[in-house]
Amino acid sequence: MKTFALQNMRSLAFISGFVLMMNNGLAADSIRLLDQAGVPANAGGTPVNITLADVAELEGDYAESLGDLVVGKLGDGGIELSVQLATVRRVLTEAQVNWADLSLRGRSVCTVSVLPTGSAVQAVAIDNDRAVTTREALAIDQANAGLTVSDLIIDELMRFNDAARDELEIKFRGGVEASDAAWLNRSIAVGRYEVDVLSRSGLGVVPVKVWRYDPAGTIETVTLSAEVARRAEAVVVLRQLRRGEAFTRENVGVRSVLLTSNHGPTLDRLDLVIGQSSGKALREGAVVRVADVAPDVLVRRGQLVTVSCVSGSLVVRTVATASKDGVAGDVIALRNPETRDVFFATVTGKQTATITTAQFPGGDPGNGSGDALASTEIAR
Repeated sequence: MKTFALQNMRSLAFISGFVLMMNNGLAADSIRLLDQAGVPANAGGTPVNITLADVAELEGDYAESLGDLVVGKLGDGGIELSVQLATVRRVLTEAQVNWADLSLRGRSVCTVSVLPTGSAVQAVAIDNDRAVTTREALAIDQANAGLTVSDLIIDELMRFNDAARDELEIKFRGGVEASDAAWLNRSIAVGRYEVDVLSRSGLGVVPVKVWRYDPAGTIETVTLSAEVARRAEAVVVLRQLRRGEAFTRENVGVRSVLLTSNHGPTLDRLDLVIGQSSGKALREGAVVRVADVAPDVLVRRGQLVTVSCVSGSLVVRTVATASKDGVAGDVIALRNPETRDVFFATVTGKQTATITTAQFPGGDPGNGSGDALASTEIAR
């Protein structure tokens, strides 16, 4: 019985101590390390001291009294510093804080950035969906009072695409999300905003990163998405085309379209394509781009081709038979009709080709016999 009573007393003491510890923890002041923070630059580029108040939310009188403790320093010219939670704990320990009255939590690392000169724009007391606290006098950018973050993003997309507003169709994705809608509807009259388009083309689904700096030095970031299309007049396929099929007024026409990709320049006049061939199969409704038009065939298989053999200032010309079709720049095989030897030359014009000594080391354009070309004309 004595043993049982002693065990109960020990259990009761343990539970009481645990409850007391929990109560003390709940009553303790709180320091919560932020994810990101901003500090103003010092005049003359002198080092910037990063204080606890810069990187953490301080709750309670005791926690606020520790706000001036230096937890890091940005050297001359530095623009960013990572403050570790472990560093904050070490600084507090060295300051001999009473951990019984204090709790430390939050992010493991806070990234501190130096705000650009003149970026500390004053804030009004309410910024749409959240309050802004500041000890500075409140001010509003009246020129931007009626503009929102969505307006700012649209302006940046117009600049990025070098297009007027009526040339672009812009819809914001994820607008049904409360957090996205709150960001898009924020007034840019408060704080300072920066926008970066995270896309090479600026068309299609375009991610956009937004930064906001408030007077208290806090930096907020968010990535939003917009669906962007560009209005244009372009040649469009009216019915499916096969590769090599000729463009005619029956199978292509000029239409108003919305371009959602930037895979090369488009064509806006029929005379640029009529009579030429499609370089690939094109589906009905496809926009015809420059790369979709096959280059003109300058040499046809079986045709006689005038071949110029160039060696320095010496040019030897002969005639040979093409073994395949060729466009400008193609290297094709040709056969000497007299010797039946085969050699290669570069197509340069209508039924013309050129071969240089660079194409046959040692000056032998054929099979090593030197007879692949039967010269008919020599020019210097």
